[in-house]
Amino acid sequence: MLGFNTIYAGSGYDSSFYNVRNYTGTLRSEFSADHSIYRFSFSENSDKFIVSSSDLILYLYSINTGLIRSYDLNSIAINKYHIRCLDISPDGKYLLFTNVDKIYLMNLDLAIIDSWKVPNEDMPEEEGWEKEN
Repeated sequence: MLGFNTIYAGSGYDSSFYNVRNYTGTLRSEFSADHSIYRFSFSENSDKFIVSSSDLILYLYSINTGLIRSYDLNSIAINKYHIRCLDISPDGKYLLFTNVDKIYLMNLDLAIIDSWKVPNEDMPEEEGWEKEN
Protein backbone atom coordinates (compact mmCIF):
# COMPACT_ATOMS: atom_id res chain seq x y z
CA MET A 1 0.00 0.00 0.00
CA LEU A 2 1.20 3.45 -0.92
CA GLY A 3 -1.08 5.74 1.05
CA PHE A 4 -4.56 4.73 -0.13
CA ASN A 5 -3.06 3.33 -3.33
CA THR A 6 -1.77 -0.13 -4.17
CA ILE A 7 1.27 -0.48 -6.41
CA TYR A 8 1.84 -3.53 -8.54
CA ALA A 9 5.30 -4.04 -9.99
CA GLY A 10 6.71 -6.65 -12.32
CA SER A 11 10.18 -7.18 -13.68
CA GLY A 12 12.01 -9.01 -16.41
CA TYR A 13 15.75 -9.16 -16.99
CA ASP A 14 16.04 -5.60 -18.30
CA SER A 15 12.57 -4.08 -17.98
CA SER A 16 9.87 -3.46 -15.39
CA PHE A 17 6.38 -2.04 -15.13
CA TYR A 18 4.48 -0.22 -12.41
CA ASN A 19 0.71 -0.08 -12.04
CA VAL A 20 -0.87 2.06 -9.31
CA ARG A 21 -4.53 1.66 -8.36
CA ASN A 22 -6.57 3.59 -5.81
CA TYR A 23 -8.62 1.97 -3.03
CA THR A 24 -11.51 1.22 -5.41
CA GLY A 25 -9.22 -0.54 -7.90
CA THR A 26 -9.33 2.25 -10.45
CA LEU A 27 -6.07 2.69 -12.38
CA ARG A 28 -4.34 5.84 -11.15
CA SER A 29 -1.06 5.66 -13.07
CA GLU A 30 0.93 3.18 -15.08
CA PHE A 31 4.42 3.30 -16.55
CA SER A 32 7.29 1.07 -17.59
CA ALA A 33 11.05 1.32 -17.21
CA ASP A 34 14.07 -0.11 -18.99
CA HIS A 35 15.61 -1.66 -15.89
CA SER A 36 15.00 -4.70 -13.72
CA ILE A 37 13.75 -4.66 -10.13
CA TYR A 38 16.13 -6.20 -7.61
CA ARG A 39 15.00 -4.42 -4.43
CA PHE A 40 11.85 -2.33 -3.97
CA SER A 41 10.45 -0.15 -1.18
CA PHE A 42 7.69 2.44 -0.93
CA SER A 43 6.69 5.25 1.39
CA GLU A 44 3.46 4.82 3.33
CA ASN A 45 2.53 8.51 3.46
CA SER A 46 3.86 10.01 0.24
CA ASP A 47 3.77 9.31 -3.47
CA LYS A 48 7.36 8.01 -3.67
CA PHE A 49 9.01 4.63 -4.03
CA ILE A 50 12.55 3.41 -4.67
CA VAL A 51 13.95 0.58 -6.74
CA SER A 52 17.44 -0.85 -7.06
CA SER A 53 18.15 -2.72 -10.26
CA SER A 54 20.34 -5.72 -10.98
CA ASP A 55 22.88 -3.41 -12.62
CA LEU A 56 23.28 -1.42 -9.36
CA ILE A 57 21.31 1.70 -10.17
CA LEU A 58 19.02 3.22 -7.53
CA TYR A 59 15.83 4.83 -8.90
CA LEU A 60 13.52 7.24 -7.08
CA TYR A 61 9.97 7.35 -8.48
CA SER A 62 6.76 9.26 -7.89
CA ILE A 63 3.48 7.53 -8.65
CA ASN A 64 2.30 10.88 -10.05
CA THR A 65 5.22 11.80 -12.32
CA GLY A 66 7.30 8.63 -12.79
CA LEU A 67 11.09 8.72 -12.52
CA ILE A 68 12.43 11.56 -10.36
CA ARG A 69 16.15 10.71 -10.46
CA SER A 70 18.66 7.87 -10.29
CA TYR A 71 21.96 7.12 -8.54
CA ASP A 72 24.74 4.78 -9.65
CA LEU A 73 25.60 2.35 -6.82
CA ASN A 74 28.54 0.81 -8.72
CA SER A 75 30.98 3.09 -6.89
CA ILE A 76 29.71 1.69 -3.56
CA ALA A 77 28.80 -1.96 -4.15
CA ILE A 78 30.63 -4.75 -5.95
CA ASN A 79 27.47 -6.62 -6.96
CA LYS A 80 23.72 -6.49 -6.40
CA TYR A 81 23.86 -9.08 -3.62
CA HIS A 82 25.73 -6.60 -1.42
CA ILE A 83 22.72 -4.26 -1.40
CA ARG A 84 20.76 -6.06 1.30
CA CYS A 85 18.19 -3.51 2.43
CA LEU A 86 16.43 -0.62 0.77
CA ASP A 87 13.93 1.63 2.53
CA ILE A 88 12.27 5.03 2.31
CA SER A 89 10.99 7.10 5.23
CA PRO A 90 7.20 7.24 5.78
CA ASP A 91 7.13 10.89 4.67
CA GLY A 92 9.21 10.07 1.56
CA LYS A 93 11.98 12.55 2.40
CA TYR A 94 14.86 10.13 3.14
CA LEU A 95 16.20 6.91 1.66
CA LEU A 96 18.28 4.28 3.36
CA PHE A 97 20.18 1.32 1.96
CA THR A 98 22.80 -1.10 3.22
CA ASN A 99 25.89 -2.35 1.47
CA VAL A 100 27.43 -5.35 3.26
CA ASP A 101 28.19 -3.80 6.66
CA LYS A 102 27.55 -0.12 5.98
CA ILE A 103 24.31 1.88 6.17
CA TYR A 104 23.81 4.90 3.89
CA LEU A 105 21.28 7.71 4.36
CA MET A 106 20.28 9.81 1.34
CA ASN A 107 18.06 12.83 0.78
CA LEU A 108 15.62 13.28 -2.12
CA ASP A 109 18.44 14.59 -4.33
CA LEU A 110 19.97 11.11 -3.86
CA ALA A 111 22.97 12.64 -2.16
CA ILE A 112 24.50 10.61 0.66
CA ILE A 113 24.10 12.72 3.78
CA ASP A 114 25.45 10.21 6.30
CA SER A 115 26.73 6.66 6.65
CA TRP A 116 27.52 4.25 9.46
CA LYS A 117 29.68 1.15 9.56
CA VAL A 118 28.23 -1.62 11.68
CA PRO A 119 30.31 -4.40 13.22
CA ASN A 120 29.78 -7.63 11.34
CA GLU A 121 32.48 -10.16 12.11
CA ASP A 122 30.69 -13.06 10.41
CA MET A 123 30.26 -11.56 6.94
CA PRO A 124 33.20 -11.09 4.56
CA GLU A 125 33.11 -7.76 2.68
CA GLU A 126 34.22 -8.95 -0.73
CA GLU A 127 32.87 -11.81 -2.79
CA GLY A 128 35.26 -14.74 -2.48
CA TRP A 129 36.89 -13.47 0.72
CA GLU A 130 37.11 -15.82 3.63
CA LYS A 131 37.34 -14.81 7.25
CA GLU A 132 40.66 -15.68 8.87
CA ASN A 133 40.54 -17.78 12.02
